[in-house]
Amino acid sequence: RFVDEENKPVRYQQVLLIYHPTEESSFTSVAAITGNDGTFKIADINFDVPGYYEVQIYGDVWNKSDTRINRQTPQPILISLHGRSRQETKGSEKR
Repeated sequence: RFVDEENKPVRYQQVLLIYHPTEESSFTSVAAITGNDGTFKIADINFDVPGYYEVQIYGDVWNKSDTRINRQTPQPILISLHGRSRQETKGSEKR
């Protein structure tokens, strides 16, 4: 579940699953979209392979967030996001 700095759900954002077989290589796929309550589900993650996974979210007002997961990561995962400052978003505003 993704929440903002006020603990409100981050709705309808793409969630990426990135597999890193090594530190130098990775494979990315769009794995889910957050729901109205900020939750998402990624099924069938294979933790029996070498390396690790990252869960990332991108949005217009969010800084990139990445969270490393493995078989020891407690489930469900709660990820808190922090919005970009006005300075950071100024150059990315749509005209």
